[in-house]
Amino acid sequence: MIQPIFKYTLPYLLIIFCAFACSPSAIAKSPSWTEMLNDTSYRSAIKQCLLAHPKGAFTPMIEDMWHAHRDGIGMVTVDLSGRRQNCFVNQVTGKIEDVYPRFETTGPLFVSAQTHPTPPQGRCIVAKPVVNAKKLQGWLIAQRPPQEGNTPDECSAPVWTDLR
Repeated sequence: MIQPIFKYTLPYLLIIFCAFACSPSAIAKSPSWTEMLNDTSYRSAIKQCLLAHPKGAFTPMIEDMWHAHRDGIGMVTVDLSGRRQNCFVNQVTGKIEDVYPRFETTGPLFVSAQTHPTPPQGRCIVAKPVVNAKKLQGWLIAQRPPQEGNTPDECSAPVWTDLR
């Protein structure tokens, strides 16, 4: 018995239609951060984040910008000294929600015993002594690995902010 041709061609036609209808060119793209600079609704957020950048001898600039959530905008400000920070502004309230320095090193880092005589501590920090000729030189600090193997935890990304 010969099956009708529709039984086999209809599913293939649907697949081909979906492939074209759902292609990246058919999906609306988010604007690039440089295009967002032209949107007047972001001017206040841009101004606030540039003003919130740490003061110094260098002019703050924007390095990146993105939609943080439905009502928020996030951006990275930077200056020629290398200082970088994340800044988040709520577009509805017009207020800065959060601003913090951006420190992206994964380590390890060396901390001198002269400036830090006790082992550095932090919830995601592991310190190992560096000894030369039986004299403590300092500490090699690194991020501890996640506790549960492959399961992400609070230390899955580098956390240095609570170094003490």
